[in-house]
Amino acid sequence: MKRFDYLKGREVAIRIESTELIDEMITLARQWGLHIHCLLVHSSVPVAHTDFRKVSPDIPLGLFAPTLGRFRDLVPRLQDLRKLNIRVYLPLDSEENFAGLRILSSLGIASAAIFQEVNNQWEKVSDLMTYALLGRVVHAQMDPFHYMAENYSADQRNDFSVVYLNDPARFVHVDDVGRIALSVEDLYNQEFVAKEIEDLDSFTASDEYQNRLEKWRRFFLRTDGCAYCEGWRICLGKFSEDHCKNNNGCVGFFKEFLEVIEQYQSLKMQKKQLWQP
Repeated sequence: MKRFDYLKGREVAIRIESTELIDEMITLARQWGLHIHCLLVHSSVPVAHTDFRKVSPDIPLGLFAPTLGRFRDLVPRLQDLRKLNIRVYLPLDSEENFAGLRILSSLGIASAAIFQEVNNQWEKVSDLMTYALLGRVVHAQMDPFHYMAENYSADQRNDFSVVYLNDPARFVHVDDVGRIALSVEDLYNQEFVAKEIEDLDSFTASDEYQNRLEKWRRFFLRTDGCAYCEGWRICLGKFSEDHCKNNNGCVGFFKEFLEVIEQYQSLKMQKKQLWQP
């Protein structure tokens, strides 16, 4: 672990498996001289079964959980949960989680939906997106919908991977021996762009890294496919073209998402600021 002294003074997001490890990780981070961007808790238990009592409200926290769990089990933890600087991530792999994201948002707790690589229920995702951006009842932000609505610009590429700390232009991923990958997927597949933590300052000059940042251009080499989709500006081809051919629901969703974003931004511009005494 001494090799991680090389990260001293840098801003890092640290992955742990349980909220019970937070204090230990904070202590280690201080010993290494790291600046904590956030702690990412990848939990195997529902949010409702997660213990938040000892978590400091000062710690930026991303909780990746399989489900929300039963609401009656969550209620006793709500007081502690609401105090935290937290975003709860739930996968869009079940009816329960679609409902769970709405519940969290309605309770004032920020959340983020995790798309599936294939077989997304695009009509339900669309309903969730519309609720997140145009719902009239006050609720907490739900990403990536809120992030895109706030940051979308028509004259540039818009990548919501940053919501998941998975944008290689802003984040890299380092394993426990110091090897560097450009995405979570690359880390899991052991596809590294550098084998030493000491290469952290130099690997960005490599052709491999630059080619990776420009990888999106490959879509424009074809005469059909993702690059010709109306929702390209916010999807950027994240879902495989084979998947789109088998189920082009993503095309309709991202087109609608773009329309809702434009409506959201238009409504925001129309809001008048009341004079203040």
